[in-house]
Amino acid sequence: MLREDVLRASDEVFARFDPAPGSAKQFFIRTTSGTTVRPLVILSELRLTVGLRDRFAAHERIVLCFGARGSRLFNALAAFAVGGPHRRVLALDFKDLSAMAASLLGEFEPDCIIGFPSFVLRMPRYMTDTSRAAVRALSMAGEVLTTPQEAYLRRMFPNAAIDMTYACAEIGMISEVECGYLPRNQYHVHPLVTLQIADPDEEGMGRILVSTKRSGIVFSDYDLGDLGRFRKEACQCGKYPVLEVVGRAGYDFIKLTGATLHKKEFDRVVALFEGVIEDYRVEASEVFEDGIIKAKVLVKIVILGLGATPALQKEIVDRMSSELFVTPTRTLAQMVAQGHFVPLEVEFLSAPFTPRHKEHKLRRLN
Repeated sequence: MLREDVLRASDEVFARFDPAPGSAKQFFIRTTSGTTVRPLVILSELRLTVGLRDRFAAHERIVLCFGARGSRLFNALAAFAVGGPHRRVLALDFKDLSAMAASLLGEFEPDCIIGFPSFVLRMPRYMTDTSRAAVRALSMAGEVLTTPQEAYLRRMFPNAAIDMTYACAEIGMISEVECGYLPRNQYHVHPLVTLQIADPDEEGMGRILVSTKRSGIVFSDYDLGDLGRFRKEACQCGKYPVLEVVGRAGYDFIKLTGATLHKKEFDRVVALFEGVIEDYRVEASEVFEDGIIKAKVLVKIVILGLGATPALQKEIVDRMSSELFVTPTRTLAQMVAQGHFVPLEVEFLSAPFTPRHKEHKLRRLN
């Protein structure tokens, strides 16, 4: 943004907004994906929030891995604004994770990684023991972090503190910084934000709607595309309310034929086969069988190494079916016996899944 002709063209675009800013350099445009509501184009003033300032202040070599170019560039600018030219920022995309990334990360030797949990979880395989030991902080947002995932990150980054916040690119911080008492994926609501749970079920879970005013922009009952609920009791630190984030609507949490498929439950069962199963995807649907609707679950599994023997494949199918809870008290195998599910199907793959910008483990087909 140093060329005058580029600046003039940029200012002409921004001048069409009402109210128009004085200079395009003071603002940024965020375009939402439209997965929850129709796509929005949001003009926001480029300000460094306290949350971002705290996130960058203590680190000199930062890796940004949000997977969205706008988020990476904004955070890179923010990091430089805090630390000046001595701070180094490496902004990665999903497609950047390759053999070349291993060499680059080894030389860069980051002390902080900031990004989506699903992206951060991919990084250890491209880092040496030395470069992973140099990481002092993993700062993540935007997704649910499961217990097996956190255990893996602590094992891979033994010297790193892990902090999670709840935020979105178009609004900013929705939660406060962690107080130290709440379990993972539970948050104190930011004082400038009001949250509601839309269409809650019997467990109080529903879509999270946010209302706030940031940088002159008013959000009213804005649907984040996430599912959550309010905890009944106050936090041990005394603050109330406490929001528990369950996951993405329709991706981390699928309801069908009286059951619920939770991504974190699949993560738990897959973790039982650590060293065997590298990755998985779930496709859920409803089918007619014997004149009634039943749930069908297909799990696609990537096996490490040379693949799985028929005996190992049978063990995985049987144990996954008997271990996976699809209601609070019943496993998938029990729901099959009771006629609510068809038997679990598992497809074994030898090649990894194609990387995508948004990694949705669960998908509903109909």
